[in-house]
Amino acid sequence: MKYAIMSDIHGNLEAFKRAVADAKKRKCQKIICLGDLTGYGKQSKECVEYAMQNVDMCLMGNHDSACCELEDPDAVAENRNFDVDVATRRLLTFGQMAWLMARPHIWCCPAFACTHGDFTSPKEWLYIVDPKDARPSLLYRSEPVLFVGHTHIPALMKISAEDAELARSFDEDDMARSLRGLREIGPKSCTVSGGARYVVNVGSVGLPREGPCGTYCTYDVQSGRLQFVFLEK
Repeated sequence: MKYAIMSDIHGNLEAFKRAVADAKKRKCQKIICLGDLTGYGKQSKECVEYAMQNVDMCLMGNHDSACCELEDPDAVAENRNFDVDVATRRLLTFGQMAWLMARPHIWCCPAFACTHGDFTSPKEWLYIVDPKDARPSLLYRSEPVLFVGHTHIPALMKISAEDAELARSFDEDDMARSLRGLREIGPKSCTVSGGARYVVNVGSVGLPREGPCGTYCTYDVQSGRLQFVFLEK
């Protein structure tokens, strides 16, 4: 099975359609969105509808959660970044809102797991920016590859098979020492090797914050090939 994993659409319908079309050209059989269909852009409603029709699994993002009135109302009112989500709330149909509210915070299969922010507290929208941020999620989950978004910046972090095995130790010193072996190797395509573990930030399709290109990842579970895709405007 070959998957396309994308995130942080943020109301950019044109970029969303371009990413999905590109994924299909690359023979991806399943498309997963890690959340934040809404926010910032002007076509959040249209992005929700497009996801309902064209995405196999879509997770909850922090802006989606604010749109669904699942976040603290005072925090939403104080943060201007949520203004578009509040406005979108009034535009969604009953069916669209029901679908958005039902989005899970985590989705997993034996080969990998997905969430929007981090895996330890997925409803708190913590950022995984560097290996230090990624370590708790690696301890919390057992899947070989963990996919995240939220930062809008693509990144790849890897821990060797030897260190990954040591991280399963009940000895806290061994565990801490092994997790120091987690290193960032940049948004670089690779083949997932047996026993090693990876944390992959797929970046953002709709609102990239590092460079002009939106990004997403493809992952072929059979071959282990993981590829970053950079979408030219």
